[in-house]
Amino acid sequence: MDTKKYRTTLLGEPISESEKFLRAKDITELCCISRAMIYKLMAANKFPPSHRIAGDRVFWLATDINIWRSMTPEHFHNQFGDQIKAQAEGAAA
Repeated sequence: MDTKKYRTTLLGEPISESEKFLRAKDITELCCISRAMIYKLMAANKFPPSHRIAGDRVFWLATDINIWRSMTPEHFHNQFGDQIKAQAEGAAA
C-alpha cells in the first residue's frame, strides 16, 4: 500500500477506521493544558501536529496524543521533533 496518499500517525502507520479524532477541547480536558499551550508546544515541535479536515476544522489523533502523554515534552521533541518539522516543511512546499 502506498502510504504517501494517506494520513499517518506519528509512528508512520496509516490512520485506521477505529482511530479516534480529538478536538482541541478534548485535548485540553484530557491533557489538562490550555489551548494556547497546545499551540505553543506545537510551534516548538513538542506536541503532535494537528490534521485539517474541511475548512478551519482541525483534529488530533488519539494515538498521537497518547504517545505524547506517555513522555515529557522534551523527550517527545527528541524523538519526534525532526520528523514533525520535516512534515511541516514538506506540507508548506
